[in-house]
Amino acid sequence: MTTARKARKKYLNLEALEKQIGQFPMLPGIIHQLLQLDPESDTFFEAVFQLARTDPPLACLILSHANSATSAPGHPIYDLREALTRIGSETVVKLVTEVSVGKVFMPSTEAKKPVAPLCQSGWRN
Repeated sequence: MTTARKARKKYLNLEALEKQIGQFPMLPGIIHQLLQLDPESDTFFEAVFQLARTDPPLACLILSHANSATSAPGHPIYDLREALTRIGSETVVKLVTEVSVGKVFMPSTEAKKPVAPLCQSGWRN
């Protein structure tokens, strides 16, 4: 198998993970630990990296964001440390906060879905 073909196969696997990322539950303990970290600490980056290594949904979130148009990589990124370096550990904390807060306010049943657009656009009388 050629190198280009191997890279494409890895990329397809990453795309499959990206499609499922919203269905993976992030462990509450991981979220809590991330939010407790001090961004000014010398060990902040390494601590975020170690947490991501233990939580597959967090690792997928980091890899997904590092390979997104927002990050604009010149080549697909498969390495967690490289992905974290590209987007920055503080961005990871912001992403985790957005995901965790977003899941709280996302409609969980079909009955609640008609109300969701009202919540997203802002309630007005």
